[in-house]
Amino acid sequence: MSMKRLFNDGGYSGLLILSITLFILLNDAVSVEHGWIHPEGLIYSAHYLSNASFDHVGLDLNLAEAGKIFWWEQHVDMGQGRLLTALFQLIDIKFRAWLFRYIPPGPAVSAGWIIGLLCIPALLYNFARKYLILGAPAAASITALFLLSSASVGYTFQYLHPGKMLAVFFLLVVLNLMLFLRGIESGGAGEGRKGLMLWIMLGTTLFLSLFTDPLAFITFLLVPVLFPEMFRVRFSGGNRSGGQVYAVYLAVIACYAASVLLIIPYLSKLSGYEYGFLYAVEEARGNNPFMNIVNPQFYYGIMMNTYWFVTGNLGLRGYLPLYISEDRLYSFEPSLYVTEVSLETVAPLVIVHLVLIALCIADYRYSDRRYVIKAIAALYLTTGWITLIHSFQNVLLPWSNYYYGSVFSVVFALLTGSLLRTLRGRRGLSYAAVAVVLIASFSTYGDAKEINRAWKYSRYPDVDIDGFYRGFKDYWHEIKRDPELFDKKICMVDKGVSLLFNSKNLYPVKVCYNTALLKRISFRYQSALTLNFAGFCPDEVPPAEGAAEDVGPLCSTLDTVPEVMSEVSADPDIVAVRASSQWKHYGPHLVFDGISSDESSWHSDPNSLIPQWLEWEHAVPRMITVIAIQSQMNPPHLSGNELRAPRIFVLSGSNDRQQYTELLRIKNASIDPGTWGQWQFVNKQAYKYYRLCIRETQGECFAAVQEIRVR
Repeated sequence: MSMKRLFNDGGYSGLLILSITLFILLNDAVSVEHGWIHPEGLIYSAHYLSNASFDHVGLDLNLAEAGKIFWWEQHVDMGQGRLLTALFQLIDIKFRAWLFRYIPPGPAVSAGWIIGLLCIPALLYNFARKYLILGAPAAASITALFLLSSASVGYTFQYLHPGKMLAVFFLLVVLNLMLFLRGIESGGAGEGRKGLMLWIMLGTTLFLSLFTDPLAFITFLLVPVLFPEMFRVRFSGGNRSGGQVYAVYLAVIACYAASVLLIIPYLSKLSGYEYGFLYAVEEARGNNPFMNIVNPQFYYGIMMNTYWFVTGNLGLRGYLPLYISEDRLYSFEPSLYVTEVSLETVAPLVIVHLVLIALCIADYRYSDRRYVIKAIAALYLTTGWITLIHSFQNVLLPWSNYYYGSVFSVVFALLTGSLLRTLRGRRGLSYAAVAVVLIASFSTYGDAKEINRAWKYSRYPDVDIDGFYRGFKDYWHEIKRDPELFDKKICMVDKGVSLLFNSKNLYPVKVCYNTALLKRISFRYQSALTLNFAGFCPDEVPPAEGAAEDVGPLCSTLDTVPEVMSEVSADPDIVAVRASSQWKHYGPHLVFDGISSDESSWHSDPNSLIPQWLEWEHAVPRMITVIAIQSQMNPPHLSGNELRAPRIFVLSGSNDRQQYTELLRIKNASIDPGTWGQWQFVNKQAYKYYRLCIRETQGECFAAVQEIRVR
């Protein structure tokens, strides 16, 4: 499109609308107040910036680094096959650390902004101009509507992972390529050329898009809806282009299935990580999510999510709540979202769907291009796909648009553009409609910022994350003025983080990051500082004192949370039993009560960190040379307690609780549920206090011991 044509039909006003929108969005995104990095983003950063032994961080980017994307697939992505997302994030995290050499660290800064704030708006604007044949102001207004939506704000203000953003990008790439392909067909190109273009476009673009986010699969559903003319199969006269479309569909789906079921698991295993496609989804619900299509709750979910997405994209979410209490609108506690059935709550839900149906009827009667009908069909298909693939999670929430609604917001923008298209030729009404869309856009943006703020501070409870980044910026200015002030100790990874990443038995991060990596990395100023200043670290860093497995101070009195103690013990020789933490009634004294029961076990607090310790005090100093540990047995008809058993532990003795002498170190214990493990060691001194430090469990984020016997 030439510059002269670009600025025809209100081009300057369209450019002004987009410029103001992007300026407002970017200005807020770079601020500490609005921009933030999700705690999981810091966990990914720690893994991707660490060297092979996880003892220091840096910017190394080599072929071996690519193997880390399979760690992400195994521990974080739950087997969804989003390899492009993991690869993009690996590069982006290195890019962020490099960029922070030259600009102060910003929590939301990302190479993804190039895609989210430049490429996506350009593609959406172009599609609105060429497909809907809108004027520049109208095309710019629906682009602004998307940019200021909760979904766009979600991946611009929050640095997490780029799957949703890449899904939107690939969807718009496909739609624009379909426009190009339709132009070739209308131009009378040869069948061979059209067929080749079709294979390249669908076979490559769609195949790649499937590895960014499951939302990208909506492309398969939307292309036939928006371009039905490309799917008219005519076998007479040798025209088989429509048949080739269906052939490509089958080929791409078959290749995708082969990749996620065979190729990716094989490559993942070569990289040292086990991989199971969608295994966490099945664990969460006990069945494959695609079986939910026969569940009536699924269709209720479509109606509810469509309601939230539509009202959320118009900035009406706070004015048409299905939940009466307004304080629930910005809460992220799912238990609060129980629909209260009343006229006040059901009426908005019904009205939204009746309006959509009425728009379809009107478009069918008064339009020959059926743009509105296509857009509304695309709307429901998109909501249905989102509801289906996320049916194992509770997405029936008013803030779901912020987290899941990226693709929906694009389709909603196309619906808005389709409605503006019906006003083509009525200049006064057209400009009034554009003004209404812009007002709705900025109303939506205000609501999106409130959702972003609520989500941000719910992820960092009791942590001044804004203060973290203000401190980072001050430190950055200090070392830029005097590079000698940079402390190379920053380049060393926290020993606890090293231990966790080196653990081959660690459960997926989604299961236990709250109690392990999350608090080790995200809630500690020093660890977050390390990841934001990794770009200043040299390639070779002097080794830390002690290897990753020599985690000496982690079980000392000084480095633990306030201990718990019980003076009740079935053994008269033991006068007190202490522990680093306990969960509910599972106190430390239960390990000496002589009762072999899963209910009579010590259980560390799931909200505390591994390592955990148990310590018992004898009435008088005693020389011990044998310790036996019984693993917590499984309850009837249940399993999983075996993962809480100690795997790496150290037994130490002391007479003053200040200086401890190591007596026994076990690196690979294996105790089945309810069974005993016994170890003998050399000890020639009597101690009053003995401490069992559990450095690592069999896979869980918390520890449990049923019984202990010593002699």
